[in-house]
Amino acid sequence: MLRLPQATLLMTLLLSSCSEPLGTEHSYMKERALYNAYVNDSPEHLDGLLERWQQEVPPISDLEFAGLSDKEQAVHEVFEAFYDPLNNIRLDPEFHDHYYDNYYWFIVQNNISYRIVDVPGMANEQSVLDRVYLDNFRPQLHFPDRSIVYLTMSYYTLLNNFLMDQVIPRGVIATVKDRDESEKRLQFLKNSMNILSTGQWLTISWRMVTAPNVHFIDLDADLREAYLEYGINHKGGYARMKKSPEGWVVTESKWSWISKPGVSK
Repeated sequence: MLRLPQATLLMTLLLSSCSEPLGTEHSYMKERALYNAYVNDSPEHLDGLLERWQQEVPPISDLEFAGLSDKEQAVHEVFEAFYDPLNNIRLDPEFHDHYYDNYYWFIVQNNISYRIVDVPGMANEQSVLDRVYLDNFRPQLHFPDRSIVYLTMSYYTLLNNFLMDQVIPRGVIATVKDRDESEKRLQFLKNSMNILSTGQWLTISWRMVTAPNVHFIDLDADLREAYLEYGINHKGGYARMKKSPEGWVVTESKWSWISKPGVSK
């Protein structure tokens, strides 16, 4: 890979000056920081950008959590008990993958929808008592030797621009050369995180969230039972959970759909 003269001082200034969420100016600075890390083939600078991301978008604090409604607290607790990228095999004994074993950074979804229903897993429109979409979703997650970042729209845009818009002009079909450059950039990001490429020959897209991705959560009115649907790469299913004295536990999980994987790496 082409190496330019080291830009350590420039990178430090770029990262240390970006203390606010991505606006137009900060977005440009971080795009330049990410691009400079790439052309210098510097995983260390990539990790520096991820550390800054982590500082800007921290997990929900105990004080913030205490200010949530009982329903929103339950949604956080269900997600925190369910989400474990290092143990996806528990959702189906036949699922033997190790997609995330060698990656230090996990990218977690930043929004989720939930419903209060009569019977979780058997809901219809008439049985939905409440429907809510939570943005700025930042559950507290703890994994040994791993770090978490939350995929806000601004950081999704940053990664998408790096992988796509800086390589392929909008409205233009990707060429072989374009795909090769995008693949090189993807492999650079894989020094720290496992983003999966998907799509067919003329299109490119990415799964940025570290699976499982929870599509929605249903809760009963007493907040004692939950049903959720999730996706892992090109497969997905559902899980049922109950609240015990020790916390939320998965009582059933099952694959229920599979899609054409296209290009998955």
